[in-house]
Amino acid sequence: MRMASLTWNRRNAFADGVAETGGLKRLGRELVDRLVELGVVVDLAHASPRTFADVLERTGDAPVVVSHAACRRVHDHPRNLTDEQLRALAERRGLLGLMLHPLAIDAERRRIDRAIDHLEHAAEVMGWERLCLGGDFIRRLTALLRPHPMFGTH
Repeated sequence: MRMASLTWNRRNAFADGVAETGGLKRLGRELVDRLVELGVVVDLAHASPRTFADVLERTGDAPVVVSHAACRRVHDHPRNLTDEQLRALAERRGLLGLMLHPLAIDAERRRIDRAIDHLEHAAEVMGWERLCLGGDFIRRLTALLRPHPMFGTH
């Protein structure tokens, strides 16, 4: 195993997800310590702000990523990261996988320019070297996207 997430949107035995307000639990602290010891990258996607901060504080110089999210400054959604979180991730040499899901980018304006807005904002805050693309529910995405004349219908 090379990468592990601690939670999904809700609370579990390890940590609180983005729909909750708490952070790492006792078992979560033990898990993070073990993951760091084994060289496993900790993925902070879906983590609550407190869990995000707790993990950064606990992991020292160990690698961390947010495998799939976007920028809250561009589109205010709980799954997206604040500028403070983006800066903290960049300071740790972590990566942001920009999630091209309408939920994160802008469900009302499903256009490539909205994705570019997120990409440019993240690059401005973190630097281009800290960005990559991150997927989530790729099969579901094809059902959500409107047909494009270039590609025909789904």
